[in-house]
Amino acid sequence: MQTALTFEAIEELGPGPKWAGLFERHWERYRSWFLHEGEAKRTSYAESLRALREHMPELEPTYRLLCELAGGGDLESRFLAMWAPPSYLAGCSQAVWLGGDPILCRNYDYAPARLEGAILHTSWLRPVIGTSDCACGLLDGVNGSGLAVSLAFGGRKVVVGGFGVPLVVRYLLEVSRRAARSST
Repeated sequence: MQTALTFEAIEELGPGPKWAGLFERHWERYRSWFLHEGEAKRTSYAESLRALREHMPELEPTYRLLCELAGGGDLESRFLAMWAPPSYLAGCSQAVWLGGDPILCRNYDYAPARLEGAILHTSWLRPVIGTSDCACGLLDGVNGSGLAVSLAFGGRKVVVGGFGVPLVVRYLLEVSRRAARSST
């Protein structure tokens, strides 16, 4: 069975009404996922903000603006910090073609209802274009310096503390200019 999915391209360099509309369209689904283990399993706002300040301080001003655009609620703010979220779905297989110009082929293994279907062009800290996930995170993207990052499932379903990986992808693209090449 084939399902058609239309991706939407959104350009909004700083968080604003377009981002707020995207958040609003997906919030009910994300709220359900975020709370499916019970609210007691989620960290407090204070703990989430502390983690963001400690590990990703460059994102704090943008995070605060996103929280305001999302309505300023406690639950929305904890979700947007993406600190110790529930486990994610495993998916997104990839292949790289190195004949001639490199090409990344990606299959979004999500059920269509779980995919935001939005390609965002932002400039929160630097220019970034990527596939939106969890409203403020990215599944993949490239920044204005040409650094590309792509998320793929690694095969283990171990859940540990830390940030949700879509925010890690966003953070890498927002703050990094390049990656060192490995000699191995």
